[in-house]
Amino acid sequence: MKKSHNTLIIVLLVVLIVVAGTAIVLQYNQNKSVAAARDELQSEVYTLRGELQAALATPTPTPTPVATPAPTPKPTATLKATATPKVTPTP
Repeated sequence: MKKSHNTLIIVLLVVLIVVAGTAIVLQYNQNKSVAAARDELQSEVYTLRGELQAALATPTPTPTPVATPAPTPKPTATLKATATPKVTPTP
C-alpha cells in the first residue's frame, strides 16, 4: 500500500510540473507578443509625433479674403405693351 501512495504522489508531482511549465511557457509567449505590439505602437507614435511637429513647424499661409463685387443682374427679357385693353362700361 505504501508503494502505491508513493507512485500516486510522483504522478501528481509530474502532472503539477507539466501544468506549471505549460502555464509559464504560455505566459512567456503572451508577454513576448504584448511587448512586440507595444514596440510597434511606440514606433508609430514616434512617427506620428514627428509628422505632427513638422506640420506645426511649417506655417500654413492663411488666404486673405478678397472682396468680390456682387454680379449685376442682366435683363433676360423686356416686356412690351402691344395693345391697351378696351374697357367697356357696364350699363
